[in-house]
Amino acid sequence: MSIQKVSELNHTHTSPFIRALNLKLVETLHEDSSNYEKIERLVALRHFLVIRQLKRLGEAEQKLFAEKELRINDDLVKLMTDLLENAKEDLVEFKRSHRAVKRYKE
Repeated sequence: MSIQKVSELNHTHTSPFIRALNLKLVETLHEDSSNYEKIERLVALRHFLVIRQLKRLGEAEQKLFAEKELRINDDLVKLMTDLLENAKEDLVEFKRSHRAVKRYKE
């Protein structure tokens, strides 16, 4: 799962702040998808902004906004799950390499 374009995170009710953050998130994913901490911070900040936006909207607008954000949130959960799996694989590979170097030195 990967988010390729900022348009995959935006919709008609996306606020300018969330749009700017979405752009930064997509740029980070393209530039350095292994920077898990930065991506996690951006996703957490996005969540905060979405909750803030929901509180500012009227009831009818909240429903529309929430429906669109639910799909995007599902995509972000899949993305973060994939990144977590990649991080685990990287860690396992690092440990194997580290053990191999130790054995070589002995």
